[in-house]
Amino acid sequence: MPKFLGIDYGEKRIGLATAGGGYSHAEAATTVVSIDDVISFIHSNGPFEDIVMGLPRNIDGHDTHQTRLVREAAADLSDRLGITVELIDEFDTSNLARIRLLDSGRAFKQEEIDAQSAAIILDDFLVGLD
Repeated sequence: MPKFLGIDYGEKRIGLATAGGGYSHAEAATTVVSIDDVISFIHSNGPFEDIVMGLPRNIDGHDTHQTRLVREAAADLSDRLGITVELIDEFDTSNLARIRLLDSGRAFKQEEIDAQSAAIILDDFLVGLD
């Protein structure tokens, strides 16, 4: 059964989410702090059919400082693993993740926002596969 990995790359934390085959709903998995940690997660939980990383842009669609960092991280991950990391738009995923967690009615930590953002990124990718 194919599996998918979604990544919300940030300078402080990297949110990770997974989905099983059949283009199921993505689940927030964890947060890590480096590309090395992402690679360890992939080796422990893979293989993954597709790896998707959210690409941030500002509200008018232009690149930001963070856009450059994400492109560099995706290229580093691709080079080190010999795979393709797909980049997809992640506009407003942090706010959507925060709302999703607030709607759950339970207390949550900042790290959960990053993992939930990765789940939203991966869900957006999976919808495009249908």
